[in-house]
Amino acid sequence: MDSELPFFGDADLSAQASAVAQTVISIRTAQSKSLPRDLPVGSLEWETAALEFARDIERVLAGESDQSQF
Repeated sequence: MDSELPFFGDADLSAQASAVAQTVISIRTAQSKSLPRDLPVGSLEWETAALEFARDIERVLAGESDQSQF
């Protein structure tokens, strides 16, 4: 995917989505948690990490500040 193309044609939304994803990546990396991109696609570990990553995205979007939940 071309990283220069805006998300659904909206550059601001694309920038915000990237910032949220990078925030979650940084938190998970600091906590030594797996990232889906580092695991074999389709494996049980990948599925678990992907679900955890999605939950972490939801927490950021909901504005939860308790970092122990990540």
